[in-house]
Amino acid sequence: SGGKYIGTTGQTACVDCPTGRAQGATGSSSCPTCAAGRYAAATGSADCQDCQTHKYRSETGATSCLSCPAGKEQTTTGRSYCNSCNTGKYNGQTGSACAPCQSGKASNQIEALSCEFCDAGRYAASPHMQECSFCPVGR
Repeated sequence: SGGKYIGTTGQTACVDCPTGRAQGATGSSSCPTCAAGRYAAATGSADCQDCQTHKYRSETGATSCLSCPAGKEQTTTGRSYCNSCNTGKYNGQTGSACAPCQSGKASNQIEALSCEFCDAGRYAASPHMQECSFCPVGR
């Protein structure tokens, strides 16, 4: 079975792969390190697991993944980085998705933690607004 190796000659038993490494083949002399975006939390792992959505790991040999910080997201599994929230979106929590600014609010910042209400005399009629518009003359 996988998850074990023999690193030197003359051994009487196979050894479990350490955390952060995995081996899926039998008869192996080493356990490869998990690539960035993947992890092996337990000893004796036969395969490295992908980091889940909204998590990442930039280092190799990881035993767990980290939650994306506020202002960023990752919608794909097995990634070594998080993407910044674009303008018109925000994310005030770690490990969650960016959301569009609601009507009446806007954000012109990348990695915004929140959207700002439009000032008096300005409006944002739809979601995803980067800036609030001035009210037209007579309104």
